[in-house]
Formats: sequence, C-alpha cells, structure tokens
Amino acid sequence: MGNRTNSSVRAIVNVFFLLLIALLGWGCASAPVASSPAEPAVESTIFEYKRADDELLMWFFFLEDDDRSGDAILVMLPNGETMLIDAGIEAAGSQLKHHLDRLGVTHLDYAVATHAHNDHIGGFLPLFGSVTMDDYVTVNVPHSTDTYARVMRGLGESEIPITYVEAGERFSLPGGVEVLVLNPPAGTTGDDVPPGSDAAGLNNLSLVFRLDYGEVSFLFTADIYRARESALIDTYGDVLDVDVVKVPHHGESTSSSSSFVDAMSPEYAVITINILQSLPIYQRYGKSGAQAFITGIDGTVLLICDGSSIAVHAEHPRDSDSLF
Repeated sequence: MGNRTNSSVRAIVNVFFLLLIALLGWGCASAPVASSPAEPAVESTIFEYKRADDELLMWFFFLEDDDRSGDAILVMLPNGETMLIDAGIEAAGSQLKHHLDRLGVTHLDYAVATHAHNDHIGGFLPLFGSVTMDDYVTVNVPHSTDTYARVMRGLGESEIPITYVEAGERFSLPGGVEVLVLNPPAGTTGDDVPPGSDAAGLNNLSLVFRLDYGEVSFLFTADIYRARESALIDTYGDVLDVDVVKVPHHGESTSSSSSFVDAMSPEYAVITINILQSLPIYQRYGKSGAQAFITGIDGTVLLICDGSSIAVHAEHPRDSDSLF
C-alpha cells in the first residue's frame, strides 16, 4: 500500500477529472445496465455473488498502489473453472491474493499472461506456492527483466506447464466458451521485438483474444498500440465487434484510436488502471455509446453473463446521471 499523502493526491486528481467531465457534459452512455441475470446488492456482493450453473463471471480487479498497478482479471467459467488474465505488479500481489481468497479461489485452471511487462506478470510471483495452476498461457516473446526471470523460474519450480499461443488458434473451453486468438501474428518470437525498442515493441506483440459465451462476446486487448489496432482492423474486421472490451493499454492515449473503438462498438468498456491516464480516451468510449468503467474510480467491476445478457456491477457505483 502507498503512503497516505500520495494516495490522497491521486484521489484528488481523479475527483478533479470527474468534476471536469460532469461540468462539460461528457461521460458514459446513460443506457441502463442489463437487469438479467441477477442483480446483486453491490458493495459486499461483488466478492460474495454465487454463480448460477449457466453463468460466466468476470472480475476486473482494482489494485491499489502509488505506481500503475496493471491488469488482473478473473474469469469463472460456467462449469466453475477459473482463468486469471494477468496479475498486476508484484507489489500488489498480496491484494490480488486477498481478492482470490475472498472468492474462494485456490486453484487456477488457466493462468494467462498477455505479455511479459511487470504490471502484467509481477503479481503471479506471490501466488506461486499458495495458488495451484494447471497451465500458464502466454506469448512466445520473452523479456530481459528480473521479474520475468523470476516468474519463469517460479513456473519451473512449481512444475506448471507453459502453453504459447498465437493468432489463428481457437480453443473450446468447458461450458460452451470459445476463444479465438487475434494477436500476436502467427510465428511471432522474441526476435520480432526490434532491438532497443521501447515498450511499444513488446506491447504490440501482446496477447489479444476474443472470448464468446453464447450470444455475448468479450475482447481482451492487452497493451496494443494504435498501429497494431489498425492491423487488427484490416485483418479481422467485424470479428472485433463485441459487447465488452478490456480497454487497451490501461486507457492511455497510445491506444483506442477512433477507428478501433468504432470497430469494436462495445456496450461496456472497462479501463483497468488505478490512476486515470487519459480523459479524452475515457470520453471516446462514452461518446461511442459504451458504458465505461475505470477500476481506479469504480473499484472492482463484476460482469455476470448467462450467455444472452450481461449485468455489470461496480464496487463503488455511480449515480446513472453523474460520474461521482
């Protein structure tokens, strides 16, 4: 946890942005959240909701830290199997473990690392030894950091197999869930990262995939930038049209081009970041007709899907007519 002063400053900055949005008349779409399936009472039920037999649940976790804490998303499949998509930074790993404990999760059927940056894989380190994992799914693009080396060592010591995936692969998961991998391109290896490249090199080779359950579709975009978004539009077109999107690169201005947001045309967009990165990007989703959430403001966000409808609940719900 960060010190009280930095946390207070961050809170003031986020409130300032919200006030600015409200004064200028921007924000999320005002369409109501679906009332089917069940609508739990919010606060405590975000972590206490009991899954019905036909439901897929998805938690976009809020992780507190003075630095950017990264992505951590838990998916519970209709048969009860679990998938953790990224794990945030190592410093927030104890919070992630606490969230999993509250949900009764001590085993992961699928541990997914979209790419090797610290804010996506660091949180796996505190889980080794206390949370068992059947499979570690990632891209074949290594990194030179100590965090990456320790994660790979932890996987080896825990005897967790690694599955490398690439565009074009399809997977059928229990309960009628289908996964289509859209990125990185087939044949991608670490050699495809330009020597001396900045974060964009690794981010653009991160794992992007579409998940479908019944009539509902989700897109997980990792940290891709606008150039990669454009390539995906050219390659996949209408495949990108989904109901829910995990907003690329934590809602930064590097990503979420107007053409990509239009191609996805989501009903719901979730920005997984503890510190608001770009007000214009947040606005862009709202103006497109999406109801947008920011974990740093809304807290952990729970999606409940029965295959035909979605209910979305935030840990700190806002009034439907305002953003705070």
